[in-house]
Amino acid sequence: MSSDHRQVVLLKSQHTLNRFYTLAPPERGWKNAEEIDDFPPDVLLGIAYPCLEDGLNDFAVIRSTFETLDSFPDDQELRDDLMVMVFEARDTLHRRLSELRDRLESRQAHFLGTDLNEFKDYAVTLATKGNIRRTLDNMMKLDVYESVALKEAEESGTTPDSMYYYEFLPENTLDKTRDLPPLEFVVRLFNDVLTSAEDENSYQSKYHFDKYVFQKFIALMFINYATTDPIFYGTNKADYGVSAGKDMSETPLYIAVGEALREIERQLAEDPNRPEEEITKATMHTHPTFGHEMMEGAAGEEESPSPWDELDLTPQGSTEEVLSEPAAAFEAPPFDLSTQPSPADSPAQEGPYPPLGPGVGPTAPPAGSGAGTTRPPAPPPTAVGASGGTPDGRTLHLPNASVTHQRLMVPLNSITMAVQLLKNSSDPMASAYAQMLQTSADALQAALKEWGILEE
Repeated sequence: MSSDHRQVVLLKSQHTLNRFYTLAPPERGWKNAEEIDDFPPDVLLGIAYPCLEDGLNDFAVIRSTFETLDSFPDDQELRDDLMVMVFEARDTLHRRLSELRDRLESRQAHFLGTDLNEFKDYAVTLATKGNIRRTLDNMMKLDVYESVALKEAEESGTTPDSMYYYEFLPENTLDKTRDLPPLEFVVRLFNDVLTSAEDENSYQSKYHFDKYVFQKFIALMFINYATTDPIFYGTNKADYGVSAGKDMSETPLYIAVGEALREIERQLAEDPNRPEEEITKATMHTHPTFGHEMMEGAAGEEESPSPWDELDLTPQGSTEEVLSEPAAAFEAPPFDLSTQPSPADSPAQEGPYPPLGPGVGPTAPPAGSGAGTTRPPAPPPTAVGASGGTPDGRTLHLPNASVTHQRLMVPLNSITMAVQLLKNSSDPMASAYAQMLQTSADALQAALKEWGILEE
């Protein structure tokens, strides 16, 4: 019998909001889904779903805020107020990406089940040969690559460029990075995205943000999916519903994570200088197929099959079991309406509500946001745990719909921002406006309850 009694846990840093997998010694007292101040430097960390996907929440806040501003182009006061949210999300994104880069570089954190040689090769291919924008959007279930090209075509009066090429910043061009070992190359790739996210010019508009930051991050995620063993996507139904109160130790994802972390420990103990690409590849069981034909230039505009396309979107069982994803991946921006006047017995909207449909539900992989988004990308569904106070004190648990489905994300953000503005308003009609918003919130809650997203 093994003397290793450590359990796989997914921990969240209160400082960076990042989450990593680790093996928790009993004496640490760590529990799964727990928040800690920060990750100790002596703990081995694993990167699998939803460690990268967590950052999509920051992208969603920034993009949906720009979409709101686009509706009121002449309201400078509104822009001043809402840009505060953009900069707060940018600061969070900076902390996330900085930590990922630094912990990868120090080899405290490791990609699990990832072929870093292929990771590098795919990045070089995307920068040199490019890929069809529409195919990337289709594969990742987004509308970002084509929308950027359409915007540029409108401004220049030319035909939209159908090809997307990853554009490295001058300090990271391929003539300076192509010959780097895979891990160093991946670290430079993360730094490239981070530097772009830090640039003030990337926040002039949604177009600028999409072109210089969001496209890059989604490309990085796509490459990771295409070079990682699918077991680490967390799309097996047994992986759903991660929470502190649920034993996840026998789920496919957690079993694979535990085996991978122990294999990495074993290899580093044998040879601390062993190349990272050898270590991470040893944690692979199945070679990924997602996006391979596309990256190799053989598929044209055809979509490669994705395991998420085959999963059943029909809820079966409780909300906790079905709508919860492998690990509270996206936390929706907090919204607390409990301080607003609550209309007595406000009538909830009745009648049938549309099903969540493709892209909203336990099997919808994470992928960013944006008007017109359908179902996000390939991997792991995004998660549970997205929570916020409701007028009657209940807690909303919004699956990835909170981030990837803009028909919910935008109104929730808009209501939140409007209520915040009303709190500071001297307008004598402020109370009436708040009442209108409250009624809208009640109707939205009724829909969420009907869909099975709102927990009683």
